[in-house]
Amino acid sequence: AIIAAVMGVQTALRVHSEETAVRVEPLLATSLRRSTYLASNALIALAGPAAAMAITGAALGLVAHARDDTIAVRDVIFQAGSSIAAIWVLVGIALAAVGAAPRLRVLAWASVVATFALTLLGPTFNLPDWVLAISPLDHVPNVTAAAPDWTGLVVLSGITVVLLAISFIGFGRRDVG
Repeated sequence: AIIAAVMGVQTALRVHSEETAVRVEPLLATSLRRSTYLASNALIALAGPAAAMAITGAALGLVAHARDDTIAVRDVIFQAGSSIAAIWVLVGIALAAVGAAPRLRVLAWASVVATFALTLLGPTFNLPDWVLAISPLDHVPNVTAAAPDWTGLVVLSGITVVLLAISFIGFGRRDVG
């Protein structure tokens, strides 16, 4: 999930790279609207990690099922798919930074590093639950549980929508170029 998040964040931050290389201004001088330009980049930044998680889930599911036939391929795919909302929060942070305040784009990488550290190292250091809950991946439910709690995914999706709105509003208002 972290690798997919890095891929999405890197794609989102490419919007700023293109802007500083003065490749966006000539495009926006034509009939191309800012929202269309940003939407095309956001679509790639969001779809890439989703596709990567789907492919990874399918591959891991097939390998796991081949080694242990009690593991259902669809369960592994669904678990990987449920991580997409958490990854989109990280991509949303990058898009919001690029759209509204490019000088804060380091927050995108900081959020990825924090998520990595909290998810992998947090339990090792017995960090309190409230600290672990800072990581979006902490809110991904176990889809094989008897009654998975989907609330975390709904909240993560809502956060992503808010971050995307910030991105589009900010990109539409600031001086690009």
